Amino acid sequence: GAPATNEFDFTLTNAPLDGGPLTLTVTGTDASSNTVQVTRSLAFADIKPPRLLSVTPAPGGGLVSLWQNGFRFSFDEPILAATVSTNSIVLTNGAGAAVPYTLSLQNFGRDVVASFSQLPLLPGVTYTSLVATTISDLSSNLWTDTNGVAPPASGATFSFATARVLSFAPTNGTVVMGGTNF
Repeated sequence: GAPATNEFDFTLTNAPLDGGPLTLTVTGTDASSNTVQVTRSLAFADIKPPRLLSVTPAPGGGLVSLWQNGFRFSFDEPILAATVSTNSIVLTNGAGAAVPYTLSLQNFGRDVVASFSQLPLLPGVTYTSLVATTISDLSSNLWTDTNGVAPPASGATFSFATARVLSFAPTNGTVVMGGTNF
């Protein structure tokens, strides 16, 4: 018999989005029961963006401790260190003024931590982090929020307010007698 060439198509609907190997094995059998087997290895590119799992302290939180050491952004996969800088995360106070901080990657690169350089924080002040869209995973996929949606082009903001002092008791000059409770 004359050699024949056949084509076939297959779908990759269940292929891993986060990359990885795939081995294909095709076995052909002719009319005389002769078989031949061909194996090919493929590598899928990582096309899954890193997803933000949580922000600590919780966005919008109030009465946060004056000793809160900063913001923690936890992702579902490691973040590329080169994309984490003072250009990609900016911390400000309620007046919009920059607040001194340092950045680090923790938890095997899955957590981006912005630590305040000076503690305690000021009482009754809102602190905000602006996270740019440029943060990516090791395959350069840009991050998405907790809903899997890309942040706005201007970046995403997360804020918390510190506890504030409402009053002091006793006030200055108050005469205190032994056994008095306040």
